[in-house]
Amino acid sequence: ALRRDYDFPLPSIIFVILTGIMLWSMIFVIFPIIRRHNNVFNIVLVILGIVLQLCFAFGIQGYFGIDDFDIRTQVSNYLNGQRTLSDYFIYGSNNIPIVFVFTFVGKIVNYVHLNQHMTLIFNLFQCLILDGTIYAIFVVCKKKISNETASIFLVLAVIFAPLSVYTTFLYTDTISTS
Repeated sequence: ALRRDYDFPLPSIIFVILTGIMLWSMIFVIFPIIRRHNNVFNIVLVILGIVLQLCFAFGIQGYFGIDDFDIRTQVSNYLNGQRTLSDYFIYGSNNIPIVFVFTFVGKIVNYVHLNQHMTLIFNLFQCLILDGTIYAIFVVCKKKISNETASIFLVLAVIFAPLSVYTTFLYTDTISTS
């Protein structure tokens, strides 16, 4: 196999400095704002998070990698009446339950005649699952720890964009984190 080299666009020292600046700004700029304007800050964070997810859901549609391709193909096969699993699921058996979940969602989409938007609806379904998880953790933090901790969790949930990117991949990761 060939190895691809990836050149990080910034020298390591600049990356470390930028990371330090970001952490400093979180501690001395964002956290005091959280303490003073907790509810407004939470609303702004929720709106930012939803906008980010919608950008991913609408902007990234298609097949991404072997697992995603095989899962989408298997869901399509099930929706078209085929009842056998492809060979991929011999070693990717952890993805069989997700095929059943998205086959069920796909049947609902077919029933309401939105077939042409199937990929978008799959993405939005995963966003909904992720948002439900984020909301549940937020409520637990708010009730069991403090409002400030719940707000800090929202900050981390919004700035950790890779979590939202996974809503565009049909794979067990998004569902299993919920």
